[in-house]
Amino acid sequence: MKRLRIIGLLVLSVVVLVLTVACGGGEPITMSEVPVYPNAEPMAAGENSMADMLSETLSGAVGEQLNSEINLYSLPADADWTAIEEYYTSELADTDWEVAEELAQDNEAVNVMGWSRGGLASEQVLMIAYSPDMLGEGAFLIVSLFSE
Repeated sequence: MKRLRIIGLLVLSVVVLVLTVACGGGEPITMSEVPVYPNAEPMAAGENSMADMLSETLSGAVGEQLNSEINLYSLPADADWTAIEEYYTSELADTDWEVAEELAQDNEAVNVMGWSRGGLASEQVLMIAYSPDMLGEGAFLIVSLFSE
């Protein structure tokens, strides 16, 4: 239960940071334009209780303040945070996404990194969150796109 409280507090702190991040860049994108980690498989609601809880917490915390798209993915057995971090850093390196250091979180339950882009009328934040297999339901990835 302590881990769930830590995760809940982490998610809420990330959402607060998402709402306050300053951005600069181009036209808004949709989730279909966000790269997907190799061999990650879309995960339906109910497949992983921790993924569901984190996704619901993110959605609830953002509410109607921002448009949000949240995708859940199950991961191959060899996936780890280092590989995921390297993949997204490489994929977004030559784009107008800027690293949002204030979104970075690293702990045993959830690892998070983020990027921001856009202007005053169309700010966007991309957040990638990874959780290892803590409950025997498999490691998962949450890819969230928040837009004004």
